[in-house]
Amino acid sequence: MSSHVARALAIAAYRPGDAAAGDAALARIAGLDGVAARAMLAAMHVDEALVARVRRELAAPRPANWLGVHRTWLDELLTGEGPAVRAAVLGAGDGRVERHLARAFLGSLTPMPDPAAPARGVHALVVLDPEVLARAIMLLGRRQLAYALVGAARRELADLAMRLPWGKELVAEVAAIASLGDVAEKRLGRRTSAAARIHDLRMNETTGPARAGLRALAPRVVRVPDLALQLAQRLARPVGMLARVELRGAHPPDGVDDVELGQAIARASVVSEKSS
Repeated sequence: MSSHVARALAIAAYRPGDAAAGDAALARIAGLDGVAARAMLAAMHVDEALVARVRRELAAPRPANWLGVHRTWLDELLTGEGPAVRAAVLGAGDGRVERHLARAFLGSLTPMPDPAAPARGVHALVVLDPEVLARAIMLLGRRQLAYALVGAARRELADLAMRLPWGKELVAEVAAIASLGDVAEKRLGRRTSAAARIHDLRMNETTGPARAGLRALAPRVVRVPDLALQLAQRLARPVGMLARVELRGAHPPDGVDDVELGQAIARASVVSEKSS
């Protein structure tokens, strides 16, 4: 998961055919940027095309597709700054001052993917409208709870449903997942994994379902370089901070598949359209 700064460090340390020397230099740099730079450097020695791409990105004053970052992250980076600085950083200016300020304030951001590029599976998440993305993550988390409750006694399920603002939906989800039979494990992972993902969460609070959904996504997200930070930056910062923690956490290795993910996105999109 590499920021603009980490990419710059990796390029500075890159020497064709000499991965060990660059890695040794970067090992002296503490913090997440140092760790990310070493990972990026290792990838560069495997894929030479990545070197050229990163150099192109670093030549620009702002991270690639930075407008895909949720405004709340940008506001946090520019806290306390006046209109002139904000205009220079967030505008399209390419003068020396604008380039310097943009790099200074936006250098901690991870480049975002091209929103026009075809995207499937977990790659499709990061180009969603932020509200749709947040809703899809929450729906995935609710389904994890429902999956963990398949086979529970009716009274136990009814008592829990009464304590949740979305209790009626929970009962319907449990019935729907139960009807899947053996297919449920392919779509949602093992039921024991779902139980493990929710065991320390309060699902009647706003963050509970979101954290469960992020944990269900984590096994697939962590396999894609930069995707965890890109998803965090696409979300409003409070939820994005949760995403940065949960997507890097140690969770069961099985999660949701593309069918489950696609259904959550479709449902979240419908809810968003009705509310707009």
